[in-house]
Amino acid sequence: MIYLANPDVVYRPEGHDGAILFHPDTSQVHVINLSGAYIWEHLDGSRDLEALCVALAAQFSASPGVEALRAEVGRFIEGLVAIGFAAEARATPLTSAGQP
Repeated sequence: MIYLANPDVVYRPEGHDGAILFHPDTSQVHVINLSGAYIWEHLDGSRDLEALCVALAAQFSASPGVEALRAEVGRFIEGLVAIGFAAEARATPLTSAGQP
């Protein structure tokens, strides 16, 4: 599954402390750590969960590796979806000629 960050959510990086997410429609604030900020920055609709985990493991030299990250990253993203900060990316169907 591929996810996309809600473009209405304001993202404010806080250096090595992570970041703050603010949803102006609901006034919800969500504080995320550094790895959460990395995931947020990559919720661009082009990566699936596996690609996010591989990139995260490489970025932070995660000792548990990709296998151990899948469940944790999946829960994090699903939590963002539950509060309206992210959504499943929808693929644009193509016609038989390959044109949208």
